[in-house]
Amino acid sequence: STAVFRSSLVQGGVSGTGNSGVANIDANPLFVNEGQGNLRLQAVSPAVNAASRLGIVYFDYDRIQRPQGGAVDM
Repeated sequence: STAVFRSSLVQGGVSGTGNSGVANIDANPLFVNEGQGNLRLQAVSPAVNAASRLGIVYFDYDRIQRPQGGAVDM
């Protein structure tokens, strides 16, 4: 089977059927400290305010109300 990514940030990009033209971003996500497992986004991450609000998410992993900016973070 083939993985399909939609509205995702995938460093290095994605290819294959179903992955073009679906709002994917090919960039470094700029995690706070990936090496130590801190996968929170830096304020300058291209994933900040880059998602569509498709579901109802009111709080993030740290129980902080979302969205904080103009859109939901990826």
